[in-house]
Amino acid sequence: MIMARQYLGNLATNLRTFLARDFHMKAGMKYLIESFYRSIVEGTPVPIPYREIVLTARIMDAIWGQLDAKASRSLDAVTPEPLYRGLPKGPHDVVLPVSR
Repeated sequence: MIMARQYLGNLATNLRTFLARDFHMKAGMKYLIESFYRSIVEGTPVPIPYREIVLTARIMDAIWGQLDAKASRSLDAVTPEPLYRGLPKGPHDVVLPVSR
């Protein structure tokens, strides 16, 4: 019964959002930008404190740094070995395969 009430509540919220035409993925970003401009014009507090913005940026930088490091390590691990020793110097030279 509790789940049914939650589902109905979610349905009502989604219908209101849809009817208000505020169902876009970037609606939250739009709200934050409008709130930020309002804070400049009207002198109200910013929607997200500057400290939280800086902390979030540092966390995201650390995440991207870890992903970059992991990606470069995985690329190093799959670098193919050369199939042949040396390059042919002329049209009649024989290239020997690398023994594995």
